[in-house]
Amino acid sequence: MESHIKPIREIHPRVRQIEDVSATLFGESGYYGTSLRDIAERVGISKAGLLHYVTSKDNLLCMVLNDCYDQPTRVNMAVHELLQYDGPVPDDKRLHIPAYFRELATVNEQRPQLVRLFTTMNAEALNPDHPAYEYFRERDAALTEVAYADIWYAPDGVATPEVMMTAYRAMDGVQISWLRNPEHTLLERWDAVERSLFPASIWEGYM
Repeated sequence: MESHIKPIREIHPRVRQIEDVSATLFGESGYYGTSLRDIAERVGISKAGLLHYVTSKDNLLCMVLNDCYDQPTRVNMAVHELLQYDGPVPDDKRLHIPAYFRELATVNEQRPQLVRLFTTMNAEALNPDHPAYEYFRERDAALTEVAYADIWYAPDGVATPEVMMTAYRAMDGVQISWLRNPEHTLLERWDAVERSLFPASIWEGYM
């Protein structure tokens, strides 16, 4: 089974600068509200110079999502390793679901610009003509596979895939609320959701 994690690749410093600027502008103004000229001016090069590195605006968005948002983190690398496990995963190696989502919240709290990019593109890509449409379809399919994978440590009788998918959807909503009103941290907002999703009466010892 494959995860949505992309392999690390070497990126030219100028390309990294272009991707970082593009991630910010796409997140703030959307794909259609951002022009290649806007990006080129922010980077400090000509539009022709920009196209030398990225070939097209559609390709640039794919680069940004794959190289910036999907960069490997400790939590998704742990999932990736277990998906490659040969045979049944022992209980002592399984991942605790509440801890997994707390780690996701902790990671994303440190990268608000990328969370804004993801949230904005996810909404825009409801349109099948959007260049990120297939990216989000494939991502949803990958997350569903992860939710159904036999790698999680959960109480007996708990429908793990349903819990996982509910938590993924809840995280999306919490992130939107956090971006709109960052008065409370993402982790603080997630703590409140966690208490509802993983009540101590059921999840004690599995947190």
